[in-house]
Amino acid sequence: METVPTIQFSKTQRGRIMLIYEGYKYVENRQSNKNVFWRCSKYVKFGCRATCVTSKNPNDFPIRLAGSAHSHGPEKIYPSDKVIVPTDQEIQALTNLRPEYCVASFGFTQRGYIMLLHDGYGFTKDRQTAKGSNWKCSLFRRMKCRARAITRTINGADMMKITQPYHTHGRDEYRVEM
Repeated sequence: METVPTIQFSKTQRGRIMLIYEGYKYVENRQSNKNVFWRCSKYVKFGCRATCVTSKNPNDFPIRLAGSAHSHGPEKIYPSDKVIVPTDQEIQALTNLRPEYCVASFGFTQRGYIMLLHDGYGFTKDRQTAKGSNWKCSLFRRMKCRARAITRTINGADMMKITQPYHTHGRDEYRVEM
């Protein structure tokens, strides 16, 4: 009989969810409909190519190691790496399918640029693609926020989808009311 491995979660300094497994720390790399793909937190600093995959299906084995072996020893767990219990929103983002598109709502920045508004947060256009637009949190520079969204025109209506839901700040950090 297989034993269920102990998976813990914490947050990085920038507010991203971090997975801790067998003394190694992983940060979310991407998601698919069935899985969440994590890469070693030392990927940038040491070029460590170790990865792991967690399943969104509760009936599957919760974690499997992928990629190469770690190029470094296990990491120290510091008091600042407090093990957290993820919020319901974070658990949903990590375990369930991401929600489909919803109707997009727009406003304008103080300088007159178009702004995507969603759930009390503002997003400015990052780039235009052939399929639609990519948006980043309007506090990307000031707060180093990594939240992202995309918009597409579907059946003549502007629709949006959050692709990176984690903000490094609260809704009250904006200089203007939304």
